[in-house]
Amino acid sequence: MALKRKAKATWQKTHAPDDHRIFNNASTKLKTALHKMRNDNFTEYVSTIKSSDHSIWKPLKSRKKPTMPNPPIRANSNPPGPWAESDEEKAELFARHLSEVFTPKKHTYKIGSRNISLDLEKLIQPFNNAIDYQTASIGHWKNKNSAQRYSST
Repeated sequence: MALKRKAKATWQKTHAPDDHRIFNNASTKLKTALHKMRNDNFTEYVSTIKSSDHSIWKPLKSRKKPTMPNPPIRANSNPPGPWAESDEEKAELFARHLSEVFTPKKHTYKIGSRNISLDLEKLIQPFNNAIDYQTASIGHWKNKNSAQRYSST
């Protein structure tokens, strides 16, 4: 391959007929060598296939399936981050992106001469606690009623 590249570079610089012939010969030798290598590999592969273990169908089955491209992604930062190629790297990048995009923000409102700061997490926390207590008390009430119902019979 290196010989072909060198011959092509020489021929493109000189445009001499002898250099063109050398390039064509190198190109033909490379094509012949690649064809022989591919043919040998295929012959070896076919000789290892056995009909008893159904290995003949595996290559056909894999060829029929369409391959879905899974391109790498990169962080949308300035400067752009490194490419994430593996599934773990992509998941980490996506999780980092979601944590940046969906974080509750503190809002500051000006009412008259006062600035009022609202933190959504602090506002929602009492409701979360109330829901926990309400769920717990409903569960307790259900258990109490079912115990009374079975004890009265």
